[in-house]
Amino acid sequence: MRTWLFAPGHEPRKVEKALAGDADMVVLDWEDAVPPAEKSIARRVTLEALAGRKPPELRHVAVRVNQPSGEHYAADRDALADLLLGAIMVPKVEKVAQAREVAELEVPLVLLLESARGIERAFDLAHAHPWVRWLAFGPLDLLADIGGHWTPEGEETSYARQLVPIAARAARLRGALDGPWPQLRDLDGLRADTARGRRMGYAGRIVIHPAQVGVVRQVFAPSPDELAYAKKVVEAARRATEEGRGAIAVDGRFVDPPVVRWAEGVVRSGEE
Repeated sequence: MRTWLFAPGHEPRKVEKALAGDADMVVLDWEDAVPPAEKSIARRVTLEALAGRKPPELRHVAVRVNQPSGEHYAADRDALADLLLGAIMVPKVEKVAQAREVAELEVPLVLLLESARGIERAFDLAHAHPWVRWLAFGPLDLLADIGGHWTPEGEETSYARQLVPIAARAARLRGALDGPWPQLRDLDGLRADTARGRRMGYAGRIVIHPAQVGVVRQVFAPSPDELAYAKKVVEAARRATEEGRGAIAVDGRFVDPPVVRWAEGVVRSGEE
C-alpha cells in the first residue's frame, strides 16, 4: 500500500482510468475535488464504477468521504453502507468523535491530519478506534490553516510531517501516508521529497496524478544495495545469536538490535 492515487469521484473517465491503473490503492474523492452541487453525482459514478467488482478488487479501493457531521456526510454514509472497501479516508479530522462516527461503517479508516488541531491531537486520534489503521498528512490544508506557504524544501511542514508517522507507530497502526506533491511535472522533486518522507518513517504516499505512481513506488521499495545489506545484517545477527555474541559489525558498521529490526523490515518490504 505504498501508492494511494486520488481521482475525483464525479468524473467517470478519471475514475475508470485510476481503477485500471497500477496504484496500490485508488482513492475516489467525494470531498475537496467535488463541487458541492455534484456530490450526489460522485456517489452515483463511484457506485456504478464499482458495481460487479469482487472483494479482492475492492480491497484496493478507498473513498474519501466528506467531513463527518457535515451536511454531506449522512448521504455518504448511506451510500457506503453495503459497499466493501479497502479503506475510508476521513478528511480534516480534529476530534476523536469524528473518527468514531465513521468507524460505525466497520471499514479500515485513514485519518487525514490537515489542520493545526489535527496535528496537535495526532496521538489521541491514532488511538481513537480499532478501525483506524493509517494516519495521513495533509500539508497544503495545514498551511492554509496556519497561514504558511508551501516550498519544495518543506521546512515549513517539517515538525508536523514528522509527528504523523511517530503517532501512527505509537498506536501500532499499519503506517502513515505522506501528503501529496503538488508540482505535477517535477518528478525529480517528487523523488527527492518522497525519499525524505521515507527517511521520516512514512510507509506510502498520496499521489494526485498517475505519472507520480511509479516514482513513489520505486522510492519506497528498497534498492538492490539496501536489500543486499539488510540481508547480510539479518544473517550476521542470526549467526551471532547462535554463537552467543551480542553487538556485531557488518561491512564496518556497528550493528545492534535497532539496526537488526530495521534490516528485518527492509527484507520484509523487499518481499512484498
